[in-house]
Amino acid sequence: MSQAVDFKYIRNLSSEKPKTKAALVRWLWPDIKRALEMGHTVREVREVLRKDGININYSNLRYYVAQLKHTSEFSRKDSSRSRSRESQAVIHLESARPADSLRVQRSKKIKFDHDPFSANKNNLI
Repeated sequence: MSQAVDFKYIRNLSSEKPKTKAALVRWLWPDIKRALEMGHTVREVREVLRKDGININYSNLRYYVAQLKHTSEFSRKDSSRSRSRESQAVIHLESARPADSLRVQRSKKIKFDHDPFSANKNNLI
């Protein structure tokens, strides 16, 4: 008889406050990001975090914010870049013609017949 597995500990862990300040900033990143997008400064965010009981150094908060911005922008650019590549591939496949065989390609080449040692100089042009 199989028992139902309940992952209550890991589920509870995600709702608990992280122990490190870097993890706290990462945990609160959606709210911090929204405040920064609304025009608030990192200094204002730091003051509000202090009121909430999170005393964090200003330069550390700036560093964490910069790192989180970089990773979120990088992932957004990376996903948009992959979507762009996919759309370009689709366009390329739609416009591609079947490749000619090597023999057909060679027969289409313009051939230039010129004998540099020919005595007849009238046939040059």
